[in-house]
Amino acid sequence: MKNITKKLFAVLLSLLILSAACLTAFAESFDALPDFVYFGGVSTNESGYWLTDSNGKAIPGTAENYNIAYDAATSKITLKDAKLVTADLEKYGSHDILRSCAIATSGDTEIALEGKNEIRVVSDTRTVKEETAAIQSLKGNVDIYGAGELAIKIENKTDCCGIFSENGSVNITGTSVSISGTGKASRKITVAGIEAKDVLIEEADFAVDFKDVYYAFGILDEPENCVASVLDSEVEMNFDGCAVSYGFNIYSVVIDGGKVNVSQSGGTNTTCGIFAYVFVCQNSYVDAEIKDSTGSGSAIAYNNALINNDRNNQIYTGSMSAKITPDSVEYSVVYINAGNSIFNPYENIYGGYFRTVNGSVTYGTKNNWNIHYDQMTNTLTLKDAEFAMPLRILGSANIVLEGENKIECAQAPALQCDLNQNFSGSGKLTLICADYFAINCKNTPVFGDGVTVTASAEADGSNPVAYSPIDATTYKWVEIQGNDEPDGGDEEPELTFWQKIVNFFKRIFDVLFGWIG
Repeated sequence: MKNITKKLFAVLLSLLILSAACLTAFAESFDALPDFVYFGGVSTNESGYWLTDSNGKAIPGTAENYNIAYDAATSKITLKDAKLVTADLEKYGSHDILRSCAIATSGDTEIALEGKNEIRVVSDTRTVKEETAAIQSLKGNVDIYGAGELAIKIENKTDCCGIFSENGSVNITGTSVSISGTGKASRKITVAGIEAKDVLIEEADFAVDFKDVYYAFGILDEPENCVASVLDSEVEMNFDGCAVSYGFNIYSVVIDGGKVNVSQSGGTNTTCGIFAYVFVCQNSYVDAEIKDSTGSGSAIAYNNALINNDRNNQIYTGSMSAKITPDSVEYSVVYINAGNSIFNPYENIYGGYFRTVNGSVTYGTKNNWNIHYDQMTNTLTLKDAEFAMPLRILGSANIVLEGENKIECAQAPALQCDLNQNFSGSGKLTLICADYFAINCKNTPVFGDGVTVTASAEADGSNPVAYSPIDATTYKWVEIQGNDEPDGGDEEPELTFWQKIVNFFKRIFDVLFGWIG
């Protein structure tokens, strides 16, 4: 046993030494990289002017006639109606950099845009097998700004990226940048609009449009503390026929004063509009939608969020569409937050079933439930549900009451509604909170015709009065009573013989599929 332990220790020690040697070698290679600026097939560290020819190559120009200007003193590249095409970086092939670029630097990259500029990202798998990028900085930041615009068009057969900064940030300010590409879904390559440690889009327009790319990303980087910020900007992302697509796939997403639209359709594997650990959205419009996708998907997925100054911790928004406005957050689904447990009542497009057992929430079945959410109609039904803990409903929904429902707890509102709720049905819901107040609604709830709401400052419901939103914080007892009779009349119509036959087979079908599920 001792010999085995010694051998294992020796193996681990060898691996550690090998890892350290590899890291040291990489660091030496990284530090040994000479300073350079590369564009259109030209490598230089001197100021000058260049034109771009019909092949996207840089040729000598003048101060009066140029498409590219480089100022060595400030490391500033100016593009003026330039048309560039990616080319191989053969001179720097021994270093850990992308092998094919249109613009590349060893350090910070500052690009000023004038007029309409275009970069084509092309490669042939027969000659270039490594990743390519339109713009790359190995050790620094990429800053793009100016009154002009830049269109990056990807026609690639290998993994590629529009703007790449492995160890720095990409900052797009006060300008317009678009990145588009068309691929072949059967070819499993990865294409990203921006890949960087941090991304800042400020007072700018940024667009991504990818079609038939197997792995497609708008903004990509996953390590902890990486942030994508959209400030007072408009971002438009479209993914069509991409097997796997993410609009934002980065640790933190911050949107403030922005307009963000992520539209995804035809996904066959995994689709997500915004995927982040931390999601902050204030004073902004966000519209994320997934359509006609056969794989798994979520319009917005995050663990911690601050949305319009309303913090919701540990929420996973697994809906296929999500909209956020400065005044409200309107999702196509709702979330049930009971105590410390959060349930996603959208297990699939048909919704989810839940039970209340001893005051707690657990999963139910189609034939045994107290809570049912129908995603197709955005309806949350409570039927003889009893909670011994606070119930929080995030999102807007139609709430239908059936039977006797009760929520009783202490030191927190029995029912908290973050958005607009519309109550209807024939049942009753009683809310009791002896040590706090019974109901807290961000917006005034809507009660359907015939629904009556009474309230009391006493937890036992004595001396009830008509419910008033203005006095909501004084009520320790609230009762919402639905119509005496549900919509549709007093009695169900007599079914015909054929209707009974159809219902019989429908019940069998439901039982079989419920059992299979």
